[in-house]
Amino acid sequence: SQPIIHVWMARKMENIVSLFGFHKQGISKLAFSPSGKLLLSVGLDSMNSLAIYNWRNRETLFTTLSTSRSVYDAAFLGCDDTFGICGDQHVHFFRRISNKCNIFLMQRGLFGKKSPLQTMTCIAAVNDLVVTGGFTGHLCIWEGRTCIKTFKAHHSGYVTVIQSLCSNSEQIKGLCSGTSDGKIQLWTDSLELRDTFNIASFGGLDRTVTSVF
Repeated sequence: SQPIIHVWMARKMENIVSLFGFHKQGISKLAFSPSGKLLLSVGLDSMNSLAIYNWRNRETLFTTLSTSRSVYDAAFLGCDDTFGICGDQHVHFFRRISNKCNIFLMQRGLFGKKSPLQTMTCIAAVNDLVVTGGFTGHLCIWEGRTCIKTFKAHHSGYVTVIQSLCSNSEQIKGLCSGTSDGKIQLWTDSLELRDTFNIASFGGLDRTVTSVF
């Protein structure tokens, strides 16, 4: 059987759209665009194939192969025209080349002198910057496709997830990150640490934070 993407109306528990036909070997990641109009999917094939859908119209807008290295996260980055993927020693950025077409240009992220090449587990946008979380516990800040700054955000455990915080309230804008050892941290939009929570203190067999919203 072929892989199928189901989009649900959560409040009514109803399946409103099913998408299929492109991916052949499973689907590892899904992400909605900021407008909610587009849906990004990453396949489980050897080249981690990507697709962008206008999901309400069941229309496939863009497909491409990405990389043979493992992909751990995929997300739109602040708008519907840019998205990124990251994983086993790589970050890749995709930018729409024109408002008149649905072609996205892929560019490999450049680590350079600011950060050694490392495995990135998660990616998100904060204001005009892109942030990735690493297996070493670092957060890396990107401008364009270049890493311009990196700092040790978590001293025990690696960064498992990051999520941009969007609100009309100035008090809760910024970023939320989680780790493999049960830490959740809130950062300002200038990436200054605001609060730390230790969910490992509540007990449980697995301390890993896999999702924050």
